[in-house]
Amino acid sequence: MRKTLITKRSFALPLNATLYGKNRMKANLKVWVLLLMSHLVLAVIPSLIVENKLTAFIPYHSVFTPLEIFKFLGLPVYGQTDEDMFMAPITVLGWCLVTALWLIIHYGFAVVLSHLTRRSR
Repeated sequence: MRKTLITKRSFALPLNATLYGKNRMKANLKVWVLLLMSHLVLAVIPSLIVENKLTAFIPYHSVFTPLEIFKFLGLPVYGQTDEDMFMAPITVLGWCLVTALWLIIHYGFAVVLSHLTRRSR
Protein backbone atom coordinates (compact mmCIF):
# COMPACT_ATOMS: atom_id res chain seq x y z
CA MET A 1 0.00 0.00 0.00
CA ARG A 2 1.28 3.48 -0.91
CA LYS A 3 1.80 6.16 1.67
CA THR A 4 -0.76 8.91 1.37
CA LEU A 5 -0.79 12.52 2.42
CA ILE A 6 -4.42 12.50 3.60
CA THR A 7 -5.91 9.34 5.09
CA LYS A 8 -9.51 9.70 3.88
CA ARG A 9 -10.11 7.54 0.86
CA SER A 10 -11.83 10.18 -1.29
CA PHE A 11 -9.06 12.75 -0.79
CA ALA A 12 -6.05 10.44 -0.90
CA LEU A 13 -3.04 11.92 -2.69
CA PRO A 14 0.27 10.18 -3.23
CA LEU A 15 2.99 11.59 -1.02
CA ASN A 16 5.12 12.39 -4.09
CA ALA A 17 2.40 14.66 -5.54
CA THR A 18 3.56 17.56 -3.41
CA LEU A 19 7.14 17.07 -4.57
CA TYR A 20 6.14 17.29 -8.22
CA GLY A 21 4.44 20.63 -7.55
CA LYS A 22 7.55 22.04 -5.85
CA ASN A 23 9.81 20.97 -8.71
CA ARG A 24 7.46 22.49 -11.24
CA MET A 25 7.37 25.75 -9.27
CA LYS A 26 11.17 25.85 -9.16
CA ALA A 27 11.26 25.40 -12.94
CA ASN A 28 8.72 28.21 -13.36
CA LEU A 29 10.77 30.54 -11.20
CA LYS A 30 14.02 29.73 -13.03
CA VAL A 31 12.46 30.43 -16.42
CA TRP A 32 10.78 33.57 -15.03
CA VAL A 33 14.08 34.96 -13.76
CA LEU A 34 15.76 34.15 -17.09
CA LEU A 35 13.03 35.99 -19.01
CA LEU A 36 13.21 39.00 -16.71
CA MET A 37 16.98 39.15 -16.99
CA SER A 38 16.88 38.83 -20.77
CA HIS A 39 14.35 41.66 -20.98
CA LEU A 40 16.55 43.79 -18.74
CA VAL A 41 19.66 42.99 -20.76
CA LEU A 42 17.95 43.70 -24.09
CA ALA A 43 16.37 46.92 -22.83
CA VAL A 44 19.09 48.55 -20.76
CA ILE A 45 22.57 47.41 -21.80
CA PRO A 46 22.44 48.29 -25.53
CA SER A 47 21.11 51.78 -24.85
CA LEU A 48 23.96 52.38 -22.40
CA ILE A 49 26.58 51.35 -24.95
CA VAL A 50 25.35 53.02 -28.15
CA GLU A 51 22.56 55.51 -28.62
CA ASN A 52 20.65 55.07 -31.86
CA LYS A 53 17.12 54.25 -32.97
CA LEU A 54 17.54 50.49 -32.72
CA THR A 55 18.82 50.48 -29.15
CA ALA A 56 16.10 52.88 -28.02
CA PHE A 57 13.28 50.80 -29.53
CA ILE A 58 12.99 48.11 -26.83
CA PRO A 59 13.24 50.35 -23.74
CA TYR A 60 10.90 52.94 -25.23
CA HIS A 61 8.18 50.47 -26.17
CA SER A 62 8.66 48.43 -22.99
CA VAL A 63 7.61 51.45 -20.97
CA PHE A 64 5.44 53.68 -23.14
CA THR A 65 3.28 51.08 -24.89
CA PRO A 66 1.86 49.76 -21.58
CA LEU A 67 1.55 53.35 -20.32
CA GLU A 68 -0.53 54.30 -23.34
CA ILE A 69 -2.79 51.31 -22.74
CA PHE A 70 -3.26 52.28 -19.10
CA LYS A 71 -3.84 55.92 -20.12
CA PHE A 72 -6.52 54.74 -22.55
CA LEU A 73 -8.17 52.92 -19.64
CA GLY A 74 -8.29 56.21 -17.74
CA LEU A 75 -5.53 55.65 -15.21
CA PRO A 76 -3.31 58.64 -14.27
CA VAL A 77 0.05 57.33 -15.46
CA TYR A 78 1.47 60.68 -16.62
CA GLY A 79 2.13 63.69 -14.40
CA GLN A 80 1.63 67.39 -15.11
CA THR A 81 3.86 69.09 -17.65
CA ASP A 82 5.37 72.56 -17.52
CA GLU A 83 6.16 74.74 -20.50
CA ASP A 84 9.84 73.88 -20.59
CA MET A 85 9.39 70.11 -20.28
CA PHE A 86 9.98 67.83 -23.25
CA MET A 87 7.48 65.21 -22.08
CA ALA A 88 5.28 64.50 -19.09
CA PRO A 89 6.87 62.64 -16.18
CA ILE A 90 5.67 59.13 -15.40
CA THR A 91 3.85 58.87 -12.09
CA VAL A 92 4.63 56.31 -9.39
CA LEU A 93 1.40 54.52 -10.31
CA GLY A 94 2.57 54.38 -13.93
CA TRP A 95 5.90 52.79 -13.00
CA CYS A 96 4.18 50.30 -10.67
CA LEU A 97 1.69 49.31 -13.37
CA VAL A 98 4.40 48.86 -16.01
CA THR A 99 6.52 46.78 -13.64
CA ALA A 100 3.56 44.64 -12.57
CA LEU A 101 2.48 44.12 -16.17
CA TRP A 102 5.91 42.91 -17.29
CA LEU A 103 6.26 40.67 -14.23
CA ILE A 104 2.90 39.06 -15.04
CA ILE A 105 3.66 38.71 -18.76
CA HIS A 106 7.03 37.09 -18.10
CA TYR A 107 5.56 34.79 -15.45
CA GLY A 108 2.89 33.67 -17.93
CA PHE A 109 5.56 32.88 -20.50
CA ALA A 110 7.56 31.02 -17.85
CA VAL A 111 4.60 28.85 -16.89
CA VAL A 112 3.89 28.00 -20.53
CA LEU A 113 7.55 27.29 -21.36
CA SER A 114 8.12 25.13 -18.28
CA HIS A 115 4.89 23.25 -19.05
CA LEU A 116 5.96 22.61 -22.64
CA THR A 117 9.46 21.50 -21.68
CA ARG A 118 8.72 19.43 -18.58
CA ARG A 119 9.38 15.71 -18.57
CA SER A 120 6.53 13.28 -18.34
CA ARG A 121 6.35 11.25 -15.14
